[in-house]
Amino acid sequence: MKQLLFFLLLCGSTVFSQSIDLGNVGLIKNKCVDEQKKELYVFYTDSVVVFDLVKLVKKSSNKLEFKEDSDKEGLYGKTVCVNSKIYFIHEQGGLVFSLKNNEFVRIDKSFNHKMQISSSIFPYNDTIYRYGGYGFWSNRNFFTYFDKSNSEWEVVSPTGSKELPKGSQESIVTIIEDDIFVYGGFRVQEFEPINHTINDEVWKFNTTSKSWKKLGNTDFDLNNQTLKFSYHNKNGFFNILNGELLVVDVLNNKKTFYKKTLFHKDIIFSPFFIDGVFYCFNWKSYNTNKSEIVLVTRNEDEFFGEFVREEKFYSNNENIYLSVGFIVLSILMVIIIFQLYKWNRRRNRIIVVNGHLVYKRRILNFDDKSTQIINLLLKSKKEVNSKEILKITETPDFNYGHNTRVMNLLLDEINFKLKETLRIEKELISYKKSDLDKRIKVYSIDKSLFFIK
Repeated sequence: MKQLLFFLLLCGSTVFSQSIDLGNVGLIKNKCVDEQKKELYVFYTDSVVVFDLVKLVKKSSNKLEFKEDSDKEGLYGKTVCVNSKIYFIHEQGGLVFSLKNNEFVRIDKSFNHKMQISSSIFPYNDTIYRYGGYGFWSNRNFFTYFDKSNSEWEVVSPTGSKELPKGSQESIVTIIEDDIFVYGGFRVQEFEPINHTINDEVWKFNTTSKSWKKLGNTDFDLNNQTLKFSYHNKNGFFNILNGELLVVDVLNNKKTFYKKTLFHKDIIFSPFFIDGVFYCFNWKSYNTNKSEIVLVTRNEDEFFGEFVREEKFYSNNENIYLSVGFIVLSILMVIIIFQLYKWNRRRNRIIVVNGHLVYKRRILNFDDKSTQIINLLLKSKKEVNSKEILKITETPDFNYGHNTRVMNLLLDEINFKLKETLRIEKELISYKKSDLDKRIKVYSIDKSLFFIK
């Protein structure tokens, strides 16, 4: 019985430890997560409560102190945790507040210039950065950072860049090693600056080379998304138009869709992800008037619904360039193959140029009669009668028998020179008896060993 009671108590404690009661949502003014200490800071109207995210219990509760009434403005700024120190960044300008011993202290020497409204604020390398923002009918397209040494905001000059983004506000920022990816949000219309349009460009800024690179364009519409959360260098969004949850992997150019679960419908604020666990701000299930919220945990494999589909996140001209490159490469390959074919054909062949014989760029030393005989044999579409060759070689003062012997000697000499030139044993010029008259010889030459230009 004692063992059973202990088991029930253990189970009850486990179930209870899966959530934290955060109270009335209307009293919550801000919140911040310290990932190093695994603590959640919840700021109420006049107090701050710290929760242990490992044990899921309240750790401390303290009254907030403000030196001046104006310092209360910092309570509603964007919270950033750097080395377990919490900062509040004014979302319109350069005001920076720090939480020291539960007291709000302004630490900047700037002012509320209202030139970076809705900029993207994030920590990077123990420094607070902000990108973009809106002001005076235009968008910023650069990064600034808070320099703790002089308590001023400094600009990051893109000195290594040949191209620049158009600037935007409410953009999504993803940091992966030395690269900062920026996409989504809105920008002013070029010719109607009082109007805004969706920012469809995806950019990457390398912090080492200080250079921008446009990756492509996307149909991602931040208007249709809510409750952004980050995990594993990815960003997740709940689609307000349908029952889908979208995960953007900008590094690998992928967007993955999952079905929402019943658990998702009770999430009120953006969840956060630490060490494989999602921490979600949900309505109390038994709370009918939707005023009380709790912090609930879900493992990564429990958080996502059924996989729906996967698509490319952005498109660019790479496919066009690849297609054009493939076509150009194919043409070049055809030309190269054709040239190699021609070269191979000519490599061990005698080239005939304007009646002259050339082998390996060297003009062959044949007398005029020998050259005429070779050209006659090459140009003829059929065997050449011995009488045609005799017309070239005969001497009128000699009789037929002597002229025939001279012709045969010359043909033998031509064959010898051609074989020596090509280093072959085969006779290039051959003869046979005529099919019409067996008393007449007809001659032919192996044309495969010649190339006539």
